[in-house]
Amino acid sequence: MSDVPSQERRGPGRPSNAEIAAREAAATHGEEPSALARAATQSAAGEDIAALIRPDNDDHSDEGLARRKATRKPFGAFVQKLSYPVRPNYHRHVFNDEDGRLELAQEAGYTFVKKDGNPIKRVVGTAKAGGPLFGYLMEIPQEWYDEDMRNAQKRVDETDTAIRRGEMISGKAAEDSQQRFYASSQGRQIKIQNERR
Repeated sequence: MSDVPSQERRGPGRPSNAEIAAREAAATHGEEPSALARAATQSAAGEDIAALIRPDNDDHSDEGLARRKATRKPFGAFVQKLSYPVRPNYHRHVFNDEDGRLELAQEAGYTFVKKDGNPIKRVVGTAKAGGPLFGYLMEIPQEWYDEDMRNAQKRVDETDTAIRRGEMISGKAAEDSQQRFYASSQGRQIKIQNERR
């Protein structure tokens, strides 16, 4: 054993003992920090650490705080990540970039919504190849969208009517009379309600 005091080992990011001593001396004597203590507040890249932790030049007046509170979005709040402002007379939809859906949408009349000349896109999941799956915001004139929805509903109504008549079985037309469903046989019947929930 020796009488020489052992030097305490520093952990990562911990200032040296000399830097700690310089700061303590400056604080107890009310002096300006020495060059050594100022150097201790510099990061390895030469950035001023105090400037990094200092808030930006925020307006902390009552008006400034009220303005920030009115526009802030609380962290962790329920936010729809794919919602975008409505454009009058247009229907907007997010299409995933998989299985040719973007091309099909363009064939149906949809166009990309752009911001700064680039299509608006968001990561919506994981692609089959393992990379990010993007969803692109597209739009179509509301008149065209309404017409498409009327045509789709017309096909659904025709299918419902065929089912009620017993002309459909397993999703296809029943041409053979033995495949048809007869509601009166054995007291069975099909009830289809047209109301939406």
